[in-house]
Amino acid sequence: MGVYMTCDISFAKQVYHSLPESLRSPYHNPDYVALDAKQKYTKENQRISAVFFIYQKGGETYYQPLHRVFTPAFKVTDFESARGYGGPISTSNDREFLEEALAEYKKFSVEHDALAEFVRFTPALANQEIYYGNAWFDRTTCAIDLTDYSVEKNSHGAISNINKAIKNNCHIVFVDEPSHEQAAAFDRIYRARMQALGAGEHYLYSKDYVGQLVTKGNQLALVERNGEILAASIFLRSGNWHEYHLSAATPEGQQLGVINLILHNYAMRYAMKEPAGSAILHLGGGTDTKPDNNLLKFKRSIGKLEQPFFVGKYIHQPGRYEKLKLECAGENNRVLFYR
Repeated sequence: MGVYMTCDISFAKQVYHSLPESLRSPYHNPDYVALDAKQKYTKENQRISAVFFIYQKGGETYYQPLHRVFTPAFKVTDFESARGYGGPISTSNDREFLEEALAEYKKFSVEHDALAEFVRFTPALANQEIYYGNAWFDRTTCAIDLTDYSVEKNSHGAISNINKAIKNNCHIVFVDEPSHEQAAAFDRIYRARMQALGAGEHYLYSKDYVGQLVTKGNQLALVERNGEILAASIFLRSGNWHEYHLSAATPEGQQLGVINLILHNYAMRYAMKEPAGSAILHLGGGTDTKPDNNLLKFKRSIGKLEQPFFVGKYIHQPGRYEKLKLECAGENNRVLFYR
């Protein structure tokens, strides 16, 4: 039996890559979890580190990557998923194995004086089903089934946008190691789009983020027209599992429907022509929980595979948590309301 709570990313990577491919979510990759911890927006003096809880017994593995966050204003430590998706992964659904893993996890939480945790579960894994705390439905997400994908799988509107972009001489470039100029182009377009949407600081990333992320086996897709970059998207990948991570287009690119062109070309690039096995390009959901959200409508026009997204919480110290909540009354209704 092995129980580990480690900040050793090399060991965490060994465990992650030992998991069956069907469980190897790109958002659970230690490289991503560690990079996101460095990039995550923090308040003054707040400290974030990537940690990995691992329980192994009888050839089975329970693996959960987390961000451990210390908020000095309240002297509170808590756990949270990296941005995107997370939650526990287990190679076994045996009740006894899961209960033993949870018992060890609770010991770890006591050692680190954890107050609470907030988890974003992974839709393709439905891993809220093995969660030890409270989980609830948040929103619908969409995915493209890459098994025998073709342009006809898109809606008429999406196909129209693809054709429009092609007719207007838009070209796709896929990059494994972006140049400084290409990374800067993504940063420029993405920041402009977030500002136009009125997004907060926690939606932004440092200028070196693209270079650090894409060189780890992921891809950057760029749309060029007459020497100008109109859109850029980052895709995370693990085997046949792909995640549409970040994306933005200029106003001109939006008018030409270039995001549809990117997604179609990416899907064609990794489409499986044989029915054996499975492959998905997970697109995510809308910007809020409303079923008529415009971004969700867009993703539904190309991703016909729908998967529910759940979030969850576990309060490690209920008494202390409720006392702090009374002290911070009126702040907000988030699980980690104090930060």
